[in-house]
Amino acid sequence: MTMDLKTRYKVKGLGIETTITSVVTMTTNEKGKIVKVQDKWNGKLPNNAFMDVSFELLMMMYNIIC
Repeated sequence: MTMDLKTRYKVKGLGIETTITSVVTMTTNEKGKIVKVQDKWNGKLPNNAFMDVSFELLMMMYNIIC
């Protein structure tokens, strides 16, 4: 499964705003369980800390949708 996402981040009070375009690819095993998630931000893989948070958020979204 592949999702194309566009997320806008805004820090109130500082006037900082950025938009990140990402492509999320989820790989499943033969039972349909997600075994790998790859989230490329603006075409690049972020560092591991961001990937861990991203994976947790995607798992929550997946569980809500399915």
